Amino acid sequence: MVELFGWIALILVVLAGATFFIKKYVKGAQTWIIVSMVRFTKPLKIFDLFVKHPKWVNALTDIGLVLGFGAVAIDYLWMQKRPIIQRLIVFIASVAVLGFFTSLIFPTENPIIPIPPLITHLFFGVFGMAGLILVSLFYSGLDIITKLSAGKNACAGVAPVIPGVDLPNSPISVPLHAWLSFVIILIIHEASHGFVIRKLGMTLKSYGLLLLGFLPIGAFVEPDEKQLKQLEKKQPKEALRMYAAGPASNFYFFVLGGIVFAALGGLLIGPALMPLLTNIHLQTVNGVEISEVQEKIDICGTEFEAPAHGVLQPGDQILSVDGNPTHMLSDYSLAVREKENYTLTIMRNGETQDYSFEPNELGRIGITVREIPNPDYIPPFWYEPLRTVLGFIAGFLGWLLLLNFLVATANYIPVDPFDGGKMAKILVAPYLGFMGLSEEDTKMLVGKLFGLIFLVLVIINAAPLLIVNP
Repeated sequence: MVELFGWIALILVVLAGATFFIKKYVKGAQTWIIVSMVRFTKPLKIFDLFVKHPKWVNALTDIGLVLGFGAVAIDYLWMQKRPIIQRLIVFIASVAVLGFFTSLIFPTENPIIPIPPLITHLFFGVFGMAGLILVSLFYSGLDIITKLSAGKNACAGVAPVIPGVDLPNSPISVPLHAWLSFVIILIIHEASHGFVIRKLGMTLKSYGLLLLGFLPIGAFVEPDEKQLKQLEKKQPKEALRMYAAGPASNFYFFVLGGIVFAALGGLLIGPALMPLLTNIHLQTVNGVEISEVQEKIDICGTEFEAPAHGVLQPGDQILSVDGNPTHMLSDYSLAVREKENYTLTIMRNGETQDYSFEPNELGRIGITVREIPNPDYIPPFWYEPLRTVLGFIAGFLGWLLLLNFLVATANYIPVDPFDGGKMAKILVAPYLGFMGLSEEDTKMLVGKLFGLIFLVLVIINAAPLLIVNP
């Protein structure tokens, strides 16, 4: 414990020293003990990159807006001045189409936190990712309350993502190197806001980085506040596009980046290196064996049957799956993936036996498998370093894509200070015109309503971070 506190103290001293250096030598930097904000005001031509392409920039941000707020966004962008019957028909049709889209992504109920598929499709159809986030937090909160009341552990529905730090009852553990992914993601996000700000002819007062010591942990662009208020008042659609640009860019990076990385891996790295690496790896192992057999599978306080319990044993060697030999772990993983039933041929004490299984709702039978090392083979000296480098690159790119998606999703939350909070006020306010409030008061009401709902849901969903049942 003393050693831990010593390391913490050393880290804080280093961060504070770096921040002091920035305060003293970086002109215009704002500092707070270990955190600093470095601003730049010199115009950058890169922000004017899309000034001459307003139509396709509008199209991309409009798609991002629909992704974030569903049929409500479609109604606001294109149907505001149409007859009420026409608006209603288009609204219902939009909900149906967007709901069908989610049915392709979420065809079945989540076995851990069961949300009826119809509810998922309806909320996404009406209010896009913002609606999906709120309804997911609602059902997650119900699940947490039920489990904690029964004395069970539950996973947090929300948790801060801190690279290198594992939080109790948090389902996501992010490696330390992911902080670099965050920096790239935030630069993409904020630069996209900057592109649209300049496309609209507005002044970009400053841009810069948020630093923890010397480590970048954020990025920002700062428009002229007076111009921004005028934009919201006189051109609310353009303001929506400016706010939607950030999360939309992260979503596009997630989709397009995934396609590009998969293509590069499949067309270049795979054919060039994988046959060689696979052949060497095949010689380093003597097959696959079971290291653990679970009695029950417990995930976030939800228990699932383990069909292998009482049938298989640690130390059993898996010779084949449905007759397909399992020389390596990848052979086993591919052979059992998404199968409704399969047969394992097991060697135990020199004898072989076949066992048939039907996986549970998670697609698992309750075993952990590992490769059996081959002590008689020594791989080339470059083999492990190359595998390590390739594994790091794959992991980095994987987290870069996943965190892009998470940042895009989080920024559609209809609450300030997220972009979604600003968009929700503009989009929802017209539906409350019957209340007779001023436009500004109506927006404030929308903000308070969503803020209260979100606050309650966050408190419930964060409870498992603080409550750990024995």
